[in-house]
Amino acid sequence: MKKQILLAGALCAGMLASAENIDVKSFRYSGPYVVQQPYMVDSVDVNSKAFAMKNLLETPLSLDMLGQGVTFNGEVLPNVEDGHALHLIGFSLQANAYTEAKLNVQGVKDYQLYVNGKKHSGTNLTLEPATHEIVIKYLSEAGKNDSLKVSVETEKEGIISLREDGKRNYSLNDVIHGTHFSGVSLSPDGKYLMTSYRTAQVGGRTSGVTKITELATGKVLAQRSDYLQWMPKSNRYYYTRQGVDGRQLVAVEPVSGQEYLLADKLPYGYFQIAPNEEWLLYSLTQEGPKERKEIYEVIEPDDRQPGWRDRSYLAKYDLATGLMQPLTFGYHNAWAQDISADGNKVLVMTSRSRLTKRPTTLSSLLLLDVNTLKVDTLVAEDGFLNSAQFSPDGKQIVLTASAEAFEGIGLNVKEGQTPNMYDYQMYLMDLADKKVKPVTKYFNPSVQSVVWNKVDGKIYFTAENRDYVSLYCMNPTDGKILQVETKEDLVKGISFSANVPLLAYYGQGAMNSDRLYTLDIKKKKHALVEDLSKELLKDIQLGECKDWNFINSKGDTIYGRYYLPPHFDAS
Repeated sequence: MKKQILLAGALCAGMLASAENIDVKSFRYSGPYVVQQPYMVDSVDVNSKAFAMKNLLETPLSLDMLGQGVTFNGEVLPNVEDGHALHLIGFSLQANAYTEAKLNVQGVKDYQLYVNGKKHSGTNLTLEPATHEIVIKYLSEAGKNDSLKVSVETEKEGIISLREDGKRNYSLNDVIHGTHFSGVSLSPDGKYLMTSYRTAQVGGRTSGVTKITELATGKVLAQRSDYLQWMPKSNRYYYTRQGVDGRQLVAVEPVSGQEYLLADKLPYGYFQIAPNEEWLLYSLTQEGPKERKEIYEVIEPDDRQPGWRDRSYLAKYDLATGLMQPLTFGYHNAWAQDISADGNKVLVMTSRSRLTKRPTTLSSLLLLDVNTLKVDTLVAEDGFLNSAQFSPDGKQIVLTASAEAFEGIGLNVKEGQTPNMYDYQMYLMDLADKKVKPVTKYFNPSVQSVVWNKVDGKIYFTAENRDYVSLYCMNPTDGKILQVETKEDLVKGISFSANVPLLAYYGQGAMNSDRLYTLDIKKKKHALVEDLSKELLKDIQLGECKDWNFINSKGDTIYGRYYLPPHFDAS
């Protein structure tokens, strides 16, 4: 029995020895903010409660004011000579792991505790690996001075520390929340830039906004929450709105803001404006048959997904007459890939399921004349197609597909090996004879987005290049591919002007978040347009980023990187 008691005592002593008590001596202080008793319309409120001066503690006060405060090291809290006032006093905790702690606040009478900007009840803290802001909002009364003693009890020594440099570590919240670029588009003449932003808010909500900027001056000409796009030829942007009697299509002159009504009582559905600006290409949905309530029916595995039984089809809406001409009809989905520059042809893709053999989905590429509705089949039932796009002159198309497409003409693997279906290659097809040529067969990066530039006739594309996303340029005449120098490691979005040699792109680097640039293609001159990283990484202290490459058992080099925490001690 004595041995058991001694053992229990030793364990308790060990646990106490591993814990730590941190006394907070230095604070950030902001105040005083004088508050007054309101005018008493009645002696009680709607809940029959009388007013008490401590109710003033509920007065809203921005915690951001603490960032403009001063250092406070005293024991007696600041006060006012007359009346009542609110004060903010705070400090930062750095948690190096998931842990719990207890916060002890003594001396101050009327106060509220905030942890990371949110009101907190009780003294127990549950902390994740990050920098945590602790703020005490207290109410003072003239002639009654409060003292302050704050300490933090931790589970383990060294797991929590005080942070007094005004910085914080990069955390998961910084990854999830904030404003990022979601799209970029240059006007046809290259004078104006349309930039879309997506903000992820704390709590899970998201919001979006689009700005129109004059590149020469940096002046913001418009900012709207509507979905905006440039007209294909004219230097105006368009959006849709709800009119008195239906949907309206409106074009806007960017400098003057003058609006032009292009269509009234516009049918609902997604559309894009044809390059000649004479008609709209609609992608519409036909609702499929509902499942019968008396049975549980699954036609094929994907039938478990909501909306699988619905089918998409295409239609042409004439802006002059309001006539909506269906372009496709049938059981299988049909969707558009591109519209020719003259507005007469559409690349249409259809698909069907084949569950008995890999690949289980087969796609066909069709060339549809929107005037005669005649169709020419360019590719029949190929399970590896991804996208297709017209050349500026409409005589060729550029396709992206995996290496097994077109009977494997793009394969570059050993006999018996199966290539990755998502390692996309690029192909060129001459519409005159439908011959397909693989142009990235011996090009390692995986092709992503593709743009056939009208100005210089070259094909620009982004590609997964090891642990980067790089920008490349290919000459379709000789197939030569060159990497385009960019300022960021990951190019996330690109846009070309239709009439001048100008490119806009945005991306991220190993040590920075979103930045937006323009690139003069002829002069090869970059210009920084906007730096969201400056705000996203404000007050954040980053560690070092280093390359981490190794050769695996098959002799392949795996390229990567790793990040060290700030103040990392290699020993």
